[in-house]
Amino acid sequence: MADDIDRTALALGDMPIGRPGRVTGTYEKSVTGRPYILAYAITQAGSEETVAIVRVIHATRDWPADVCFGRDKAILQQRERIKRKTLEVRRLHHRQRAA
Repeated sequence: MADDIDRTALALGDMPIGRPGRVTGTYEKSVTGRPYILAYAITQAGSEETVAIVRVIHATRDWPADVCFGRDKAILQQRERIKRKTLEVRRLHHRQRAA
């Protein structure tokens, strides 16, 4: 399995072909014969392009659609607000019961 992933990654160095990634600025390439996807980014260093493997993802992993549209930061901020509010309510209930 690791050999198949390595082979796919090395091929990207020769010809970085893949579909646009689910996260802005990345691309994805399926590993032939395996249920894995290589997420990669292409960076510019002077006159050379470099392919950086960002992550190896199992193909059955469920990615939220909002991440595909670049709303991941807003979602995380909203989750953090909900978490803080929930903790405030729990503390209030705990203080009321303890009183």
